[in-house]
Amino acid sequence: MLASRRSVVADLNDRARDLLMAQGGLGPEVTVVGELSFAVGDEVMAHHNNYRLGSLNSDTGVVIGGDQGGLTVRLGGTRVVEVPADYIEAGHLTHGYATTIHKAQGRSVDRVFVLGDDSFSTESGYTALTRGRDANAVYLVSPHREDGHGLAPEIDPVVAFREALGRSSAKTAAIDFLVRTKAHATDPKAAWRAPANAALPGPLLYWLATALVVVGLVAIGLGFHRIFHRPDGRLDRRRRLGVPTQGRLATAKDLRALLIRRPEPDRLVL
Repeated sequence: MLASRRSVVADLNDRARDLLMAQGGLGPEVTVVGELSFAVGDEVMAHHNNYRLGSLNSDTGVVIGGDQGGLTVRLGGTRVVEVPADYIEAGHLTHGYATTIHKAQGRSVDRVFVLGDDSFSTESGYTALTRGRDANAVYLVSPHREDGHGLAPEIDPVVAFREALGRSSAKTAAIDFLVRTKAHATDPKAAWRAPANAALPGPLLYWLATALVVVGLVAIGLGFHRIFHRPDGRLDRRRRLGVPTQGRLATAKDLRALLIRRPEPDRLVL
């Protein structure tokens, strides 16, 4: 079972456990820590990393024994760990019949039961409704809203849940913020910006605009290349060295006349 609020998760855990106790689905009670009581067969979930115990955050397991000093829990179906009472009293281990949507990220199970209300968002709705491999069931509750004169008129839970799914909780820049209208409440897709190719009349104009942008970027790059790699850079260096600027650099053809075998007067032999 999934819910968006911790208080709702705690209530769902209590309800599920009471139902199992009434149907004889749990064994004898082994310990009571604070307001939580645990029996053999109880499903539990860890909320804190403790490498000494071998327990990690979001690990789930089943109680197989215990006493006032703590619980014996089988985690992951194979590992057996001893969980002390102070770990449970600190809130690091609770019943695991229900959990928050945040805790359920990355997990996959056969069937999921989601308690939906107006506290959902686009992101939490997607996470909650994609955890089940075979089925994802949503149970809606009517939101309780108050005005200045007491309780407001009852709101359709389907409409409230649909509006909630149309709201994004992601942090976006001001330029990306979209003002939502009534149309967005009935069509959550309308709350998101259309892709660039959908903003143009057809795919031909989209690719033409893309090509023009690429050509413009190439032209800008060539312009910078010419600025920083001007051919007169060698003349500037020759001016600094006092070499006449009317001259040019020697080539292999100019040096061929100097490559002689016998020395001659006033000739430089290389």
